[in-house]
Amino acid sequence: TIRGLAALATTVLIAGPWYLRNLVLAGSQGVLPAPGAYDAQFVDDSIQSLLTFIGDAGEWGLWFSAPALIGVALWIGVMFGMGPSKQELMLSRRSALLLAAFIVPYHVIWWQSFSYQTRYLLASAPLYAILAGHGAEWIMKRIPMVSQVSRWTIIILASTLVFLGSYKRIGAVYHLFLHPLQNDDAKLTRLSPDSWTLVKHIRATIEPGSWLYVMDGTLAYWLHEYELHQGYPTYLADLDGYDYFVTAPASRSVYSFYGTTENEVVQSLGDQSFLPEVYRHNDAIAIFQVNTSTAR
Repeated sequence: TIRGLAALATTVLIAGPWYLRNLVLAGSQGVLPAPGAYDAQFVDDSIQSLLTFIGDAGEWGLWFSAPALIGVALWIGVMFGMGPSKQELMLSRRSALLLAAFIVPYHVIWWQSFSYQTRYLLASAPLYAILAGHGAEWIMKRIPMVSQVSRWTIIILASTLVFLGSYKRIGAVYHLFLHPLQNDDAKLTRLSPDSWTLVKHIRATIEPGSWLYVMDGTLAYWLHEYELHQGYPTYLADLDGYDYFVTAPASRSVYSFYGTTENEVVQSLGDQSFLPEVYRHNDAIAIFQVNTSTAR
């Protein structure tokens, strides 16, 4: 029970700030993510994807995925009363079943709906770490020289492995150290120059409170003063009630994926009677004013 609570607490500490951020910036819809029209193209329900420590070994890292695979095999063996003797195992059958109660349903949901990004397994990461530790201990027990290694050597080795698995994220710490009081404009210009430039134009030229139909859902993080809906409309009626329509590069692949490339909205882009263009950001992103009989 204590270990289970510790694992749950770790999950909350890691994932909690992200979900809280989504709640504040995008509302309740951002707390429980669902695959959108764009993401649905990349859902991979293959067996290789299901075996994430094989299919996504590059994402997990070799030093984690290898012992995790062994840990999963031992875990399954414990649940079904197979494998090594009880004296060799860290997990009891009860503990193995408790892990399965959370890991299996969550993993299947991820596999069928969210496998386009491994990061959506973040909530399971502490539990997978238990299995990886189980696998690592099983390996080390079979290497006699490991018992002779000093504690400091193990600490240094473990720290090195942690660094190798997280160095790509150190850039944020670097910039935080150099620019602890950097304002949002400077930070977002560095992180998302294209999107942030578009957001600044919208703020400068479109009245707050306007109704926007956008293809890029991430704009919701920065356009709190507007009534915003994300989607890929195919009929002009889908835009009824909105003031402006903002396109995105993903529209081409989304419309192609659903077989609606030559839809009514695409054919009307730039038409002065329905969707006159008011701003061209680049080849794929533009803002169109919505002229319909039911415009708000």
